[in-house]
Amino acid sequence: MFLVTNSALLRELKWLVDAITRLSSWIQKFRTEVLEEIKKIQPPDQSGLYFSKVKIDNVIVEGRIKKIAMNEFQQVEATYAAQKKDGRPAKVQNPRLETDQPDLVIGELDEANNKVIIRAKKGVIETDTPVAVKVIADADLGEGVKEIDVVGALLITPGEAEKLTLNFSEPVDRTPAPGEEETTTEETGTT
Repeated sequence: MFLVTNSALLRELKWLVDAITRLSSWIQKFRTEVLEEIKKIQPPDQSGLYFSKVKIDNVIVEGRIKKIAMNEFQQVEATYAAQKKDGRPAKVQNPRLETDQPDLVIGELDEANNKVIIRAKKGVIETDTPVAVKVIADADLGEGVKEIDVVGALLITPGEAEKLTLNFSEPVDRTPAPGEEETTTEETGTT
């Protein structure tokens, strides 16, 4: 007959708990290390940011592009920042703002705050229109010029109708409705 004592059962139970704890620790460590490696390879999604290389005519735009949608009654602010190769902040000089659709948007550059404001021109947007916005700055703080740039993409949509109006004309003599026969004076006394 097989006899199990409380102390033997407790030893077995302790061994099982220790094994589960070690296994859980290994799984957690493995999961953390794998997630860190994935983050190094693929940074977390930053909502709308993606890597792109685009060639338009003889111009190549390469890097992160942020796409924003707005309507003609809105504006969007964006900050720009220069970074050194190791990711530390850097200074630039003479920043300027360019767009491929100057007839559709008004761009304002606030150099003191490293900010741009883009406004759609009211009444000129008839269909969804993509607009490229580019901030260009001189990275060479000396006498030379080494331009660096960043590009953002806007999708500008026409503003939606918010109300419907109805304007009446002055009353005039009635004409027949489509499909209605015209009556004569003898039948009704009028035409």
